[in-house]
Amino acid sequence: MIGLSRAEGKNKLMLFMAAYFTMHMCISCQYNYMSLFFESHGMTDVQIGILMGVGPLAATIGQYTWANVADKASSINKVLLSVMSVAALTLVPYFVLTGFPVYLVTIIVYNFFVSAATPLYDTMCLYYAAEKHYAFGHMRMVGSLGYLLCMISSGILVAYYVGVIFVIQAVAFALFLFFLSRLPKIKMPRLKKAAFNPMVMLRKPSVAAISGVLLVLHFGYGLNTAFFTPYFVTELGAPSYFISIGAVLSIAIEVTYFTFFDRLVQRVPFKVLFAIAASLSAVRWLICGVTQNIYVLMVSFAFEGITSVGPIYLSVYYFKRVAPPEGKTSAQTLVHIITFGIGKCLGSFVGPHLTAALGGNLQTTYAVLCASVATAVVIFTLLPVKFQQQDNSTAGVVIE
Repeated sequence: MIGLSRAEGKNKLMLFMAAYFTMHMCISCQYNYMSLFFESHGMTDVQIGILMGVGPLAATIGQYTWANVADKASSINKVLLSVMSVAALTLVPYFVLTGFPVYLVTIIVYNFFVSAATPLYDTMCLYYAAEKHYAFGHMRMVGSLGYLLCMISSGILVAYYVGVIFVIQAVAFALFLFFLSRLPKIKMPRLKKAAFNPMVMLRKPSVAAISGVLLVLHFGYGLNTAFFTPYFVTELGAPSYFISIGAVLSIAIEVTYFTFFDRLVQRVPFKVLFAIAASLSAVRWLICGVTQNIYVLMVSFAFEGITSVGPIYLSVYYFKRVAPPEGKTSAQTLVHIITFGIGKCLGSFVGPHLTAALGGNLQTTYAVLCASVATAVVIFTLLPVKFQQQDNSTAGVVIE
């Protein structure tokens, strides 16, 4: 490893944070407004469900693929730079073509490549933070601020032109690729055998218990991402910028969480911390299930950040702790396969049918989600599973 002076180290840290900021701008542009974009271009609810569901399905395959590539590559940086360059090119069709088949192919290709962004970059930052004794929570907090900026700007501008989300995203991609190209290289331990299969991690009772809760949580998020914005803006008549106001509240809580993240994971038992973070989703779905007041729903959006990233980054942190040296990146990816892959995919595909079976009332669907999350958290809490406390996860990692 090549040592860095204090000034050089600070400059590298700022680059990592700048890349986090722009990366979360990249991936958040399509998060809340894609369903609104598809609706404005004449897509039916079934077509929207397919389009929003096929993305997580492609992401599941992509995450598994790129994690194995990264485990065997000379550096994570090269893999991430390549996949994000291709993902950026998939924005072009939205400016020149329309129609369900075009959107379907574009979303599949985009998610297959962009799915590598969060797990690979989180892996880079986790190991860099551990090596340099930086607080990972503070680094990740900057990503939340990037998400916030994107949500505010998008929420204001989509009222005039919904396609603006792709303009913002293109600028964010260009900046992220620039910052990424200037970061130190992160090299993982080279594999001595066949590619590591992250699914073997599920043999650990603690990992299986966490994964079960994550699956239930992100089934709800898949459904919510696909249908909340059209429901909130079109059906209930809320202004589109209410989504941005809710995002401000959400990010405020999320930033606070990441400010204290490193202290929390060191001082609070993991099982307790994870159960609390997961149970907040039940609170949010309960609010959505009992009221249609747009102001209350806007405030409930404050739970968006902490209920989504809270359990995810606790899981990432824990999976890093228990991962074997030859599969560090793949193990990180398992979290995203379960959440943004399988969970969200099922939520997007099954959501319309579940809502129809419940009488077509989205409020009733949210009530069912609330009960499901509450049940999962109770089972998780009662399971006699021990969680590993010692962390030897940086062994074999080289930073250049």
